[in-house]
Amino acid sequence: MVKTLSREVLWTKDFFWIFALSLSYFYCLPLLRTGVIFGVTASEIRLYDLIFIMILFTIILPRIGDFFSYWRNLSKAHKYLLYWVIVGFFGLILLGILRGDKFLIGVIRYIRFFSFSSIFVFMFMAITNRRQLQFLYDSVLIVIILISILGTLQGIGVLPNFWPDYYSAYWEGTEGYLSTATLAPNHTHYSLVMAIGIVMVFATLKINFKFSLKYFFFMGGLIPMSYSMIVSQGRSGWLVLGVYVAYTILFSRGKTITLLLIFGSIFVIFTYFNLGKRSDSKQLSVQEILLYRSINTHKDLGKSSLDFFDEDEKNYLERIDDNRWFIYQKAVVALIARPEYWLFGAGFQNASRAIGGVALAAHNAYINIFAEHGIIGMIIYLTFLYQLVQLALQSARNANSKKSRNFSNEFVGLLFGILIVNFFGEIIYPGRALFTFLGTFFVVSGLFLHPAWRNKTVNRESAR
Repeated sequence: MVKTLSREVLWTKDFFWIFALSLSYFYCLPLLRTGVIFGVTASEIRLYDLIFIMILFTIILPRIGDFFSYWRNLSKAHKYLLYWVIVGFFGLILLGILRGDKFLIGVIRYIRFFSFSSIFVFMFMAITNRRQLQFLYDSVLIVIILISILGTLQGIGVLPNFWPDYYSAYWEGTEGYLSTATLAPNHTHYSLVMAIGIVMVFATLKINFKFSLKYFFFMGGLIPMSYSMIVSQGRSGWLVLGVYVAYTILFSRGKTITLLLIFGSIFVIFTYFNLGKRSDSKQLSVQEILLYRSINTHKDLGKSSLDFFDEDEKNYLERIDDNRWFIYQKAVVALIARPEYWLFGAGFQNASRAIGGVALAAHNAYINIFAEHGIIGMIIYLTFLYQLVQLALQSARNANSKKSRNFSNEFVGLLFGILIVNFFGEIIYPGRALFTFLGTFFVVSGLFLHPAWRNKTVNRESAR
């Protein structure tokens, strides 16, 4: 399936499609709102849907047996990802039995779940040399920075939100929860993508800084990525960065502290001169966002989550976001009271039924997995995450160069941060609000862990 190349060819058919699919995840605007036709919500056709259909019919289906054999034998992480996809299929059937009215939207979301998972396999198939891997890495990072520049210009009021009607349906006609929603229509999604971009810049600068336009563009991109992440009001990205920085300082060699000092100084100066500017559709300033969104959600009370001496009856998580803490409590209580869902769950995308309808989802990937797939699915999911961590650690141990070692170590820190954020949202999960991020996550995983960082050219066996 994957041939060894004697020279570092850039464009092949497989690489063209993986390049197009990887970048398409950053364009979230719907091309066609089929929900208007079928009466099904969230069934818009997006660019990445069309590209995956092309990949499905031109690459996967003609070699379907070989594709799944390669998937199963690629690594233990890939194998358990395949098991998760299979569990999801049986969950889809269960959804049709329990909630026939939700089956069509379940099918649409399952197809996307399959496509997002498949890209983690296709990354290892399509990229056969280091030149391709570096080109895709740089391209993904450039797109993230360009989106952050757009988000920054929207945040400081130079540009409007180009998609104001998306959030108006969810936020009572306020025409958007944040001005940076244009290309990432969820504040958590946007925040996470920006955090990933910052980690990618740090990983690049730690290897070998060069005086070139590309490196200066990457360095300059740290400012709009960080600023627009604040403006998006997404806290998840900051948590990911905090865990990543802690990990790299404690366990990873490199220039972390120096880079942090340089970046932090520039960012603080930039943010200082923009503290009072209105930055979102609710007319909050950056200073207000930092005080009331990053620290707590109790603006009306004027209290910080750090004011724990005045509220001893609340734990820290409850002070940070009492709404989600309420959902967690009710979801767990509902699951305990419904043993009929313990073994197989309530079906794919049907977590709400198992958690007693307290919310559309539990805002916690681990609770959601148990609610949808039961104990069996939970074991497979946790094993997949464990094996993904092991794959990253093994990649670091097998590193044979500064570049391969650095990318592996950087990903471990990034992954730990995302796993922690997974407790506060459906992140590594085909969730309703963060659906597209799952595809981005697998693209980034492939970019950091691909064996081409160790070997200039790879074949089918060495990719495993």
